[in-house]
Amino acid sequence: MFGEERKKRTVYTYETKLEAAQRAQAGENIKDIAKDIGVKDPKTIYKWFRFYEKGQLDRLKDARQQENASEILDKDQRIKELEMENEILKKYLSNLKKE
Repeated sequence: MFGEERKKRTVYTYETKLEAAQRAQAGENIKDIAKDIGVKDPKTIYKWFRFYEKGQLDRLKDARQQENASEILDKDQRIKELEMENEILKKYLSNLKKE
């Protein structure tokens, strides 16, 4: 247990997965595609190809990439809310100064 090196999971980009699936659809040999892009198990290419064929392109994205996109949208929404609050408070402060 101690001193054992953990294998790191290779994460492929959406673009790489999409390209591999498109190459498979074009009839290119799955094993050749896997070897070309450095995927150890050709079954991975088959999985990507099935998602592609079914139109499930969002499943080609890594879950962490999807979470990051969701977080960015949440943060953008929060920024807009805070900017609106600031405008309201500025107007309120301006009205107080006039009194």
